[in-house]
Amino acid sequence: MKENKPINPPKWANAFLEWYCRPELLEDLQGDLYELFQRNIKTKGIKQARLIYSIDVLKFFRPYMIRKPKSSNPFSAVNMVSSHLKTSGRSIMRHKLFSAINITGLAISMCVGLLVIAFLSDLLSYDKFHLKKDRIYRIISADTNNGGTMTMASSSVSAGRKIVQTVPGIEFSVFMQRGFGGDAAVGETIVPVSGLWASGSFFDVFSFPLLRGNPATALQKPYSLVLTEASAKRLFGNSEALGKIVKFDTSNYIVTGVLKDIPKLSHLQFEALGSFSTIEQRGANADGDFASWENIYSNYTYFVLSKKTDRLKVQVAIDKICAAENASLKDRSLAESIGSLYFMRVP
Repeated sequence: MKENKPINPPKWANAFLEWYCRPELLEDLQGDLYELFQRNIKTKGIKQARLIYSIDVLKFFRPYMIRKPKSSNPFSAVNMVSSHLKTSGRSIMRHKLFSAINITGLAISMCVGLLVIAFLSDLLSYDKFHLKKDRIYRIISADTNNGGTMTMASSSVSAGRKIVQTVPGIEFSVFMQRGFGGDAAVGETIVPVSGLWASGSFFDVFSFPLLRGNPATALQKPYSLVLTEASAKRLFGNSEALGKIVKFDTSNYIVTGVLKDIPKLSHLQFEALGSFSTIEQRGANADGDFASWENIYSNYTYFVLSKKTDRLKVQVAIDKICAAENASLKDRSLAESIGSLYFMRVP
């Protein structure tokens, strides 16, 4: 024969009662309610008995029945910290030399760690504002003269042109050269301006915001000039700079664009850009033929690779171009000096 299971009051009501009721009153109150619950089962049924039990539990939720919150000493944490500080101070005074070595070592290691974190954070933050930042690359040269190898960020214009024309997968490219600038004159206003020569596709590669002017044509024609916002203000004040003439030495340049000032976290820093077609028109600079294969020291080539281009195949193609050009040089010392060409992502 199966034994009848005891019928108990609602669990939630019991839990609520035990939560709010004062400990010294809980046992008596819970006992009385349980006895009443058993009587109600016989006279009114289980559902009615459970309902009455729940209502009674809620009725006794009164101020004099509610248990007092546990008192806590607000100064216990302070006292604990104070005790630890006293103990640490006594230990330091007892072992002065040992403590001094530990504290000094900890301070030095923390300073070095923070400096390394700050350095890496600064280094990894460069050039992150460019829209194509993950696909911008620069041709670099390996100078193998004097028995050693020196890697340089520069490369010849000739090498850049051959790579851009023959290597598949290059979407955009830009040629640049150091040395643009000097004393810029507008009427009686003369201010020093430093910058770079840049080819017309500069804004296709880099995402420097052009505030005024057309990025597609700003650097196309010879003697075109793009100023940063700060440089334009130094030369023209609050007047409109676009379309005005700026004189460098004996040459007049027309302002075709005004750039937003260059961010500090950019590896390219300049106050103005002169169109690369200007020096192409002149044909040569102080270093000789600027477009020759040997002129690797003042020119730069950047390009944007398409998303599906295999970088290994690009390097193989560059190696072939470099080997062929070096083999054609009559001066073998120059061929050894130029060494190899590589490409790497910026920055």
